[in-house]
Amino acid sequence: MRLTWIHFFFSYEGRLNRAVYWLFLLAAATASMTIMILFARHLGMSLHDFSMQVQGRGMRTAVGRQAIFLMIPVWLLVGIPGIAVGVKRLHDRNHSGWWLLAFVYAPWLADFTLHALGDPLARWPQVDAAHKLVFMIVGIGMLVELGILRGTAGDNRFGPDPLALPQDVF
Repeated sequence: MRLTWIHFFFSYEGRLNRAVYWLFLLAAATASMTIMILFARHLGMSLHDFSMQVQGRGMRTAVGRQAIFLMIPVWLLVGIPGIAVGVKRLHDRNHSGWWLLAFVYAPWLADFTLHALGDPLARWPQVDAAHKLVFMIVGIGMLVELGILRGTAGDNRFGPDPLALPQDVF
């Protein structure tokens, strides 16, 4: 089976090995960081300040809303293919793609909810410590599951072993 760009970025079927997964992450992170630097310069702020605005603290200011607005297309361009790549990587480990919700979106939703409540983390240090611990555990679990552990050897319910396929990708 020849993997096409459309299948790679937008399909949730099949499997993906660790090397291709890491290459995607590297390319996505490089592109995102480059775009963030350009947007920060455009708004006349440092990358750190731009990042703080984008992380939800910026909804209170006009420049913060502009920073978030500028990043929405970037999040879509990186996020949609990122979901497909993550699902295929989970398939390689013989897990359902729905596990991606637990790894990525549940902690993000918890973080967003806490900040929407007026940032209770600043008032209750114990909640802040527990919040950071949960994020760390989920992050390490995701790193191990998606980026370190080898996929299922041979065929599994999601398709043939990508390491056994001819390497004529793209």
